[in-house]
Amino acid sequence: MKKLVIATTIVAMCFQFASCKKDFDEINTNPNGLSDAPYTNVLSGAIITITTRVNSDLSFSYASAWSQQIARTLYQEHDIYQPRDPSSAWRGLYLASFNLQTLIDKSDATPNRKGVAMVLKAYAMQVVTDLWGDVPYSDAFKGDQGNFTPRYDSQRDIYLDLVKQLKTANDLLSAAPTATDNLGEGDYIYHGDVSKWRKFCNSLLLRVYIRMSGTAAEQALAKQGIEQVLGDAAKFPVFQDASDNAEFNYLDTPNEQNPIYNSYASNAIDVPSKLLTDMLKDKNDPRLSVYADSAADKTLADRFSGLQNGAASVPTKTKLPAIGKLFVKSATAPALLLTYEEVLFISAEAANNGWSTGITAKQAYDNAITASMNRMGASIGSYLSNPKVDLNSVADKAHAIAEQKWIALYFQGCEAFSEVRRTGWPVLKEAPASIFPGLGVPVRFPYPANESATNAANLAQVTGGIQYGMFGKKMWWAK
Repeated sequence: MKKLVIATTIVAMCFQFASCKKDFDEINTNPNGLSDAPYTNVLSGAIITITTRVNSDLSFSYASAWSQQIARTLYQEHDIYQPRDPSSAWRGLYLASFNLQTLIDKSDATPNRKGVAMVLKAYAMQVVTDLWGDVPYSDAFKGDQGNFTPRYDSQRDIYLDLVKQLKTANDLLSAAPTATDNLGEGDYIYHGDVSKWRKFCNSLLLRVYIRMSGTAAEQALAKQGIEQVLGDAAKFPVFQDASDNAEFNYLDTPNEQNPIYNSYASNAIDVPSKLLTDMLKDKNDPRLSVYADSAADKTLADRFSGLQNGAASVPTKTKLPAIGKLFVKSATAPALLLTYEEVLFISAEAANNGWSTGITAKQAYDNAITASMNRMGASIGSYLSNPKVDLNSVADKAHAIAEQKWIALYFQGCEAFSEVRRTGWPVLKEAPASIFPGLGVPVRFPYPANESATNAANLAQVTGGIQYGMFGKKMWWAK
């Protein structure tokens, strides 16, 4: 049986996945070792772990505050830059990635299975490097070879390999499926539809490329890659509508509900941020009443004014809007990995750069906003003709595209945090009650405490310029 080193922590591989789907117990055979586990069991466990860690533990708890979309009325640690040790989320993402790497290594005879595992691992590792920067990667899954102190790879090298992995996965997923090359009941994202996994693969590749585009050395590669993907739909299919969205759908049964639903029901201390609500009100955005429920205090002239992140003085909860019911009052609210509107925003940005995308920047931008409105159940009305929104009217088109993308990424905190750091829009302000006054807003997640305890020499190679774990040294792709 293999052993995993998750950035130096040796973990005996086992399946301790909480049941998050109907009939999950039927396929959870509790194998004695990973080498004996059915593919579908490992896949389901990886999906559950990754979506839970990204969308609940990291996005809702930290990244939504650091992208200043959500603020807290109590326990303001996140808003004032006093996060808890992220070891649990770090470990979970590496554990899931190790399991997926094992599937990759074992699936040479089943290209569809191998391709799906490669896509999901690439998604998880992009999240990891986007939050922490330089991280263990090429050596991270070699515990069975005796490597218990993996070196850290540069974020640039990781990104270049993600491109390679996703292109290979796209080729594998183009193979005709066979009876033995199926994903089984454990595919909780696309339920065995390999064609949709292929679209997810190439849509994720677009995300990788656009993130790289801000680096001078790799802008040409990003341009070439995006033009290649968007210029050849047969070879590189991408999301075409909302039915292609990569999402994990929860069930309204005990232990299978969206964890944010349970968390908010017991401790409703999170509210929309002032930055978000001010922006939506300024643009007369129909999503305001979806993103936020009006404050309970009916005497207020403005019942949709959110809370400033890290405010020194917090108003009474009744004077603040609540997070919209769509996001926290639905047990079945999906965890989103990547959406159709994100693909359109990438196309809009690329077209605005003058790159060949097969669509104009305005067309892609308008379609992206419309797709976001439709997903939210908001009536778009004349919103696209608003001079503050209309891409033909605004002075800075790149700014408008970035801000609209940030708005659409509500409740996708990790991605919103990455995008605001990459583009610089919207402009974030330091929390008034920051415990690190004068250092601004965090630009990265702090490395887990166990890394400094067990892999100190390798960690020391990449921490130069980082202040208090969260400030100073930016991501390789950051503005």
